[in-house]
Amino acid sequence: MIIWLLFLSFSSIFVDAAHFNGGTIAWAPIDINSNSSPVAISITQTYSWSYPLITCTTNVPVSSGKGDANLTCIANCSTDGGYSSAPIDILTDCTSSSSTLGMMKSERTVNITLNIGAYFYLAYQDSAWRSLYNTTGSLDWSIATLIDLRLRSDGIVNTPPVANVLSPQYVIVNTTNLINIPVSDVNVGDDLRCRWAINGIVNECSSICYPGALPNNTILSNCTLSFMSIVPGVWYSVALQVFVTTNTRILCYQNIFYSGRRLHKYNK
Repeated sequence: MIIWLLFLSFSSIFVDAAHFNGGTIAWAPIDINSNSSPVAISITQTYSWSYPLITCTTNVPVSSGKGDANLTCIANCSTDGGYSSAPIDILTDCTSSSSTLGMMKSERTVNITLNIGAYFYLAYQDSAWRSLYNTTGSLDWSIATLIDLRLRSDGIVNTPPVANVLSPQYVIVNTTNLINIPVSDVNVGDDLRCRWAINGIVNECSSICYPGALPNNTILSNCTLSFMSIVPGVWYSVALQVFVTTNTRILCYQNIFYSGRRLHKYNK
């Protein structure tokens, strides 16, 4: 799954206006004891948008006049388990909005079936993030998740870890803020870790990669982020990966933080 921790992130399907604030792509087997083909999995896309530029309705962002696209295989596509024959699109449905923040959250879960042994990277990629601190607009971004349906040593398919962090996060200026990334995994005994996302063989973060525009004193110690901003009223973006030490990386976390004033929660 992919996640973004927003000190703020933002993008769009078209480059006409910055309207995307980051998000996550999460997946999990519907039956965690699956061990043969086909394997049914759920893929949940959760995104944050500029509101009211993107309206709080269904089929976001097409319903606001923006373009549609599919989640695309970006690596190991020869072992996509049949995904390319029936790809899913990036459309989601509004779940909450905040006029104070000028942000809206949308989500949708789709069930698909893949062949056991599938192992590939799926991504939502584009450009036109909103301007972050000390950057210009039109930043590229990549939300990429690794779908790994190879059998584990215990004979069942893998279930990826889960991270739960509110977006955006408020951080106090001139103060060291410790932001914990809560992670969990249904596979008992898995050792979960966090690291910076990278743009390498697999593009996990594009223009939002560390260090980017983050303050020099930003530190990631396992799944705790230490961050201090000396500039009030600005946005930052962070892209992290959550992974299992006995397996390959599974979840990319990209989200946003705001420095300078208190942020209010979304209205349900």
